[in-house]
Amino acid sequence: RSKESVHSGVHRGNDVVVLQALYAVNHARPIGEAGTRIPAHLSAMGRAMMAHLREEELTELLAGPLVGLTPKSITDPVRIRHELKHVRVSGVAVQKDGVVLGLGNIAAPVLIKGRPMGAVAVQFDSAREVSESVINAVKLTAHRICRDTTQMLAQGRADLFPFDD
Repeated sequence: RSKESVHSGVHRGNDVVVLQALYAVNHARPIGEAGTRIPAHLSAMGRAMMAHLREEELTELLAGPLVGLTPKSITDPVRIRHELKHVRVSGVAVQKDGVVLGLGNIAAPVLIKGRPMGAVAVQFDSAREVSESVINAVKLTAHRICRDTTQMLAQGRADLFPFDD
């Protein structure tokens, strides 16, 4: 729908691990292919998930040192915490030029039982603004994954996600 590259990933340690990447034909420089590890604090997927971590988990993750990949990478824990407040309100995280110069991502978390199970993201040229339709599509995709997973868990597969509500 976005005609851009899309990614899904999970939070592991201090990183996001890209699980799947579908590349747009016109993108010569995707941010990450399956298996790529990106520092969570730099990526939109990471921030989308970090916004829903428990306080002690977030404090540990931001204890640092927080590395940057470009001159525009955000590594200040105070600034990251401020951005995470915005993510909780808006439902999406955005990063521009923090992982690869010229590229950005917008991501929404996949929340199960209030916990971040993963995230989905759309990549874009950071010189352009992201359309409201793309933002809504990212949110809707994450919502549908949450809904479908919650239904699966309710049908006797709760062992796949053992976290309490």
